[in-house]
Amino acid sequence: MDTQHKISALIDLAQRLDIEVREANLGGDGGGLCQMKGRRILFMDREADVRTRYTRALRDLAQLSEIDSVGLVPELRDDLNAAR
Repeated sequence: MDTQHKISALIDLAQRLDIEVREANLGGDGGGLCQMKGRRILFMDREADVRTRYTRALRDLAQLSEIDSVGLVPELRDDLNAAR
């Protein structure tokens, strides 16, 4: 699975966990997960390269305990576990 497909899988995971996903120009840092007005939002930085976007989203989603109960493709599960 290439990195772009992994990003799509992470976006799907976030949405299944009721996390809003927004794309924005954030200066190339990659984005990240935050909470605003009681809602979790995953920002994906349009200005970052694909690998940076994936790494930042992976790092933040890996910290969520509820990912353990969600079905994922093995490759994505391995990446999330490694990011922990």
